[in-house]
This record gives sequence, structure tokens and C-alpha cells, in this order.
Amino acid sequence: MNNSYNERSQCLSPGEAKQRFPGVVLDAWRGLSSAFPVKVTRSWADRIVAADDPLGLQVFPQPSELLFDPGDVPDPVGEEGRMPVPWVIQKHADRALLLVTRRCHLHCRYCFRRDLDGSSDPSSLEMDEAVSYLRQSGVHE
Repeated sequence: MNNSYNERSQCLSPGEAKQRFPGVVLDAWRGLSSAFPVKVTRSWADRIVAADDPLGLQVFPQPSELLFDPGDVPDPVGEEGRMPVPWVIQKHADRALLLVTRRCHLHCRYCFRRDLDGSSDPSSLEMDEAVSYLRQSGVHE
């Protein structure tokens, strides 16, 4: 097997994950791919011993993720209503979070920012607007 990252994807395919870690549940992987794609980098996979070890559980989807619970909420930590401008989350008067990308190299299954994931980065105009907001907002952190 060639170990060059340039000649193959940097993330595991479902088939490769199943081959390396027999406990991977491909039905869960396929069922969740449109809602929150599974993304496991090779460097992360090299640290996993089994699909059900702590590092495997962090990234391999579980069948329970496919279950609907009436108590589920789309924004569990209330960030959508706390975005005064795109790319800025402000939950507290004195601190804010500036998101500089929506790309993650690894998709943790417990992520509460699933809806913010994507392939986009802020445009220059959006970043200028976010920085301008932060400068006048009075945040200290």
C-alpha cells in the first residue's frame, strides 16, 4: 500500500474504514452522509485501535445517530440567534468567537456546529464586516 498522501485521499473511504476497523457500521455511515458526512483523516485513523475505542467512537458514526428523538433541537447551544454578523458568534457581552473557516479536517460525531460545516471561507467583505463589528462591539476576548 502506498503511503503517499498526494496519491490518495487524505480521508478514509467507507470501504477502507470497514476493512481496517471491522466494527465500523457502514449502514450508519451511508445513512448519515448527507446530514453530516463522515470525515476521518488518515493521520487520525492511524491512532485508532478499534472502531469502538475512544478515538474511533469520536469519528465513526453509530446507528443511534440515525434515531430521531422528539427532544432534538437543531441548534443545541443556541448559536444561530447569537450571530450579530456572519462569522461571529457572541454569547457573552465581553467575548466573541470569530469563525475564520467552515472547513474541518475531521468530523467529530458529537459536533454541535454540524450546520456550520461546509467548504466555504468568509469572503474579504464578510471578514471585514466581522472584524469591524468586533472592533466596535466592546468585546475583550
